[in-house]
Amino acid sequence: FSAYMMIEMKTIADQSPSHIAQMMIQGSTMGTVEMTRRLHQLSDQSDPELVSLGRQLLQTEEQNIQQMKRFL
Repeated sequence: FSAYMMIEMKTIADQSPSHIAQMMIQGSTMGTVEMTRRLHQLSDQSDPELVSLGRQLLQTEEQNIQQMKRFL
């Protein structure tokens, strides 16, 4: 609910595709930073499936950023 309200507040004044793309890029960038940090914290003994899933998420976030750039 709080995420919904935050989105509503940030889009009240500007609902343009450029503004929404900017918000998406900021969110994906935060996700990329956090996942990179978490992957660096994992040890060599970490569950390989967990590491693989984290890398897949990181790749997805990076793709989202690239796709949103065309709306800026």
